[in-house]
Amino acid sequence: DCYLEQVLTPFDRGVDFSLPARLDVHLRRLESAGLARRSVALDLGFGCGDSLACHGGRLGLSIGLDFSSGMIAAAAARPDLSAPRRSTQPAAAERARLVHRRRRGPLPPGEGELLLVRGDMRRLQPLHAGADLVLAINSLTGGSLDYARTMFSQAGACVAPGGQLWAVFPAREAMRHLEDLIARSGRPRPRGLGQVEDHSGVYVDGSGGRQKFWSAEEIDEALAAAGLRRVHRERVPYPWRLVAESGWGHFPRARRLWDWFVIGERAPAGRAMLGP
Repeated sequence: DCYLEQVLTPFDRGVDFSLPARLDVHLRRLESAGLARRSVALDLGFGCGDSLACHGGRLGLSIGLDFSSGMIAAAAARPDLSAPRRSTQPAAAERARLVHRRRRGPLPPGEGELLLVRGDMRRLQPLHAGADLVLAINSLTGGSLDYARTMFSQAGACVAPGGQLWAVFPAREAMRHLEDLIARSGRPRPRGLGQVEDHSGVYVDGSGGRQKFWSAEEIDEALAAAGLRRVHRERVPYPWRLVAESGWGHFPRARRLWDWFVIGERAPAGRAMLGP
């Protein structure tokens, strides 16, 4: 409940993050096709609500799920989120089924619903196959490799036929890049920098906090295991200023550290999947 600390996020100013603009284009296409009113978005681990603000109110139903009641309260208080309501997984799943039964047509202003749910991302069974768009912005990280894999599997299972998973992951390759920069610089290791476990890719900070960092190969394997095909991947580079503020070092002339932004798609019903 007290998980309200400020963390490095792709929504920080100065981060070259294409997701908001890409999502706006995606939503406009749904609107122009008359599909927005019967579409459902599921935003997993939405934190303070930056990602929710990109789609809340623009689809028939947007569901935000987070484990922290503090984060839910912070998101509910945002002025750019219109009339969010608290709910439960079963109630949100039933509402999603009703929205999916609507006919095509325009979505009148104010008709898009936003539900906020407190829940465990390892247990999303009521929402399986219930969302046309699933977002997970640096939230499929868990505290162990098995935990993170379970979260990824559950997120993928929530994608309906023809739907997409839009996810951002801390990049394991970026941490290797940083370690190489430190080694070649001859500088002391930054005090604020923890260690990444070789066998799991889990980053352990100085206070014992744990977060799974994903390689591009691991992401592709997890997408395939979830029945999704990768249709987009790009780097989300962070300014060295923000990295330095996090206590990880400052190498302004070197390639910036990055996250992976990936879009995976489930084939429409009756259509076979192809490789990336």
